[in-house]
Order: sequence, then structure tokens, then C-alpha cells
Amino acid sequence: MSSFIDRIFGTKIEVDLANARFQGALSFERSQLEKCLLNEYLKKDLLVHSSSFIQFLQTNLTREEDQLIPLSEELACLNEYIELYKAIREDNFHIHYELPIEIAPLQIYPFMLFPIIQNAIQNGYNSMENYPIKIRVRITHAKVHMEVSNRVNHHIVNQGDNSFVEFYKQRLILHYPEGHELMINSNSNTFKATVTIHLNS
Repeated sequence: MSSFIDRIFGTKIEVDLANARFQGALSFERSQLEKCLLNEYLKKDLLVHSSSFIQFLQTNLTREEDQLIPLSEELACLNEYIELYKAIREDNFHIHYELPIEIAPLQIYPFMLFPIIQNAIQNGYNSMENYPIKIRVRITHAKVHMEVSNRVNHHIVNQGDNSFVEFYKQRLILHYPEGHELMINSNSNTFKATVTIHLNS
């Protein structure tokens, strides 16, 4: 009976792998074209930023999930993403970020650093100057290390339990099965996510 079911639905390993690929693809697509950013942009008359926003989208849409890009391009894209949010939300958005100036010639899969920042922006508390999102990216040898923290949004039960985080975990497992660490910590005031990815040149 079990072999008959396996022939129809596949083994548990095959099903789990297919599910991981599906969730990993969703994580990529959510970062490639973020609906929240697009919706907020369209609600405002931001012609002064239109060319940079369009260029940002065009570049993102050329990315392929399984095609490596230079780490320098990933970080440049991340910088643009943050600056666009700052332009759109203006005084209602507070974020401090530190990106490395000198970047080693390493390769990374596109948008691997985005989901936990998206989670902080969309699910964290960031509208007061005293409680900004804090982002720090460091490169050590062939590792990229990123810390993201934000003030807890008390309207959300658990910021670490949502599709941003769950789909991201699957994508990390698919692309860096033995080469990543993701740690999530939370208390009554602060949510913090830390990811380390081992890269290749």
C-alpha cells in the first residue's frame, strides 16, 4: 500500500524537497518584486525618485534564482532598497544601516540578504526615531554576516513565525545546505535575526 501511495505522491523526501523548492522560490520572488514597496510607491507622487525606482525594478527582474551574482551587486541592491523605503516613508521610517565599503570578490545568490530586512520593515516597529531598525553587514574571509534588529511590534504575536522567515529558511537550506547559520532571538522589547552565509569566490 505504501509503495502505491509513493508512486502517486512521491516519497516523503521527494515531497519535502518539492515543498522546500516551492517555498524557496516564493522567498526569491517576494524579494525580487516586493508588493509592499511597490504599493507604497504607487500611492505617492514621487516623480523625483521615479527613474531610480524603475531602474531598481528593472535590475531586480533580470535576476534568476539559481544564478550567482557578485556580492557587491547584492549589497548595492540592498542599499537602493533601503534608500527607496526611506524616500517613500519619509519621517515615518527610521533605520540605521552599516554596509562594508571594501567588498571581497565573492558570489552570492540574489536577494539572500533581503528577507530578514523585509521582515523587520513590514512586521517590526520602526516609526519612531528612538527605535530604528538596525542593520549591520560584515564580511570575514569568505563569509557574509548580517544582523538585523528592531523594536518589537506588540500587535504581532511572534515576528519570527511567519512566511518571510519560514520561506527564507527553505531557501537557505536549498542553496547553502551546509554553509549557513540563522539565529533568531526575541524578548519583550527587541527582535533580532542574525544570518551567516559561507560564500565562494
